[in-house]
Amino acid sequence: MKNKKDSINIEYPRIWEYLIITSNKDELQSNIKDKFGGLDYRFKFSKDSTGGKYSSYNFSIYVVSQKERDEIFNILTNIKDVKAVI
Repeated sequence: MKNKKDSINIEYPRIWEYLIITSNKDELQSNIKDKFGGLDYRFKFSKDSTGGKYSSYNFSIYVVSQKERDEIFNILTNIKDVKAVI
């Protein structure tokens, strides 16, 4: 089990990458534009699930702190039909 002295020190600012899994790619694309349209980000299709029910996307954005990174994670997880953010 890790303790505080074993934790990883992440240097900021940096580009942070998220993998987003959704069952509604149109809803996700629309929300990404609405919520992050004024920022510099990359949003790229990754792949569809074997059955085609889910799609995954890579989303990269410049973050200046752990707090901002967590806020973006929360925004992404609260988008309708997003099943997971990694």
